[in-house]
Amino acid sequence: MSLIKSRFGRLAAALGIALIAEIALLAGATLISSKVPQPWDERLWAVTQELAYHLVDWLSNVHHPGFEEQGAYFLLIPLIQWIVWSGVFYLFLSRKKSSPSV
Repeated sequence: MSLIKSRFGRLAAALGIALIAEIALLAGATLISSKVPQPWDERLWAVTQELAYHLVDWLSNVHHPGFEEQGAYFLLIPLIQWIVWSGVFYLFLSRKKSSPSV
């Protein structure tokens, strides 16, 4: 038996948890990267974008963006990561509770 009974409830909970996780990840990386020396700040920020960076990079190579589309591609990275994290949390919330073995 899963923790939340309805699929919509699990989806809503997964979207909310993933949004909070993505915001915390970006805010934490921003705060920490401002305290570290020069080459490490960019590397730390890149780690937070690693999950969706390759897909967005491929999209930008397929369709060469203009100035406005570059901003849209930059915003697409957190959006894709939010969707991926939502899927992970949805699967976690949907797992069946195992009965204890005797």
